Amino acid sequence: MQTWNRYERVFGPDRAADFERRVNAAVDHAVREMDKLVDDEVKIQYVTHVFAKTLDQLQDWLSHPRTVN
Repeated sequence: MQTWNRYERVFGPDRAADFERRVNAAVDHAVREMDKLVDDEVKIQYVTHVFAKTLDQLQDWLSHPRTVN
């Protein structure tokens, strides 16, 4: 709970909650799409893979920021 309070202070409660909602919705959507195709273990492995890849990309971006302009 302390961590969430910190994020709310840094990003604002609406932005922090919106970000969490969007991530949860993306995972929910992916799992529902795979629902009949694979078993639960494969779903967990796939979502874990996607999150790990996303975190790697975030780390790369933080290490080598790119400018938009």
